[in-house]
Amino acid sequence: MNHTSIFKERLAEVANLEKEISSHMMTVRFNEKRDHYIVALPKNSLGLDLVRVSKEKGKANALKLLLAKLEELYNGNTVAWIEA
Repeated sequence: MNHTSIFKERLAEVANLEKEISSHMMTVRFNEKRDHYIVALPKNSLGLDLVRVSKEKGKANALKLLLAKLEELYNGNTVAWIEA
């Protein structure tokens, strides 16, 4: 596998993760900033209205973490959300 195909695979992975987060039940608004991603959340009992995840370890890793935390919040695991 050459570098071009690896690069294209990584771009496709990031695009798919962004699409999945954008359409997630817990996402009101999804934005990408220079060094982090921000998701606005629907009103909830914890008073959380958004989450920010750093892109320090790469876009794909940040998006995977963000998606995992959205799933945890959706499934009622709010402690894991607060620690993210």
